[in-house]
Amino acid sequence: MAESLKGKVAVITGVGSGFGKATAELFAELDQVNLVLIDYNKDALEATAEACRGFGSKVIALDADVTKSKTFEKALKESLDNFGQVDFLINYAGGALKVAPIEEMDDKINKKIIDLNLTSTIMSCRTFTPQFKEQGYGKIINVSSACDRRSWPGWSVYSAAKAAVNSFT
Repeated sequence: MAESLKGKVAVITGVGSGFGKATAELFAELDQVNLVLIDYNKDALEATAEACRGFGSKVIALDADVTKSKTFEKALKESLDNFGQVDFLINYAGGALKVAPIEEMDDKINKKIIDLNLTSTIMSCRTFTPQFKEQGYGKIINVSSACDRRSWPGWSVYSAAKAAVNSFT
């Protein structure tokens, strides 16, 4: 039997769809984990938050940009103000944003891809690590991609960012 996570607090990014959404809903359904959910898509965020509340979890939903450090500062503050602790930081937010040959990728889109996939992970870890050290516990899960080991045509910048997430982690 798995250990119950009831009463634990998880901060999860990228919860509007995919694995982030599924993880938040599973945490809520199985153990009513207290959640601080982050996504830039307000409608998708609210749908996930409502589903989690329906399972009995207490949820703080932050419509925010993970490429800004203030997002993680606010998430940490909300966790501590509302739940008194944070047990998990799960970084799902990411995306390719544009799939094209490298010669068609300008500096602006390259920076956006790197910031969304890598810099956001670094910022979140930098923000939450002192709290985990102070508490004497905490788990960080940085989610990467199969693209971190094999890149397909047009995916080079995204693949590089995800490989960097693995190296950072």
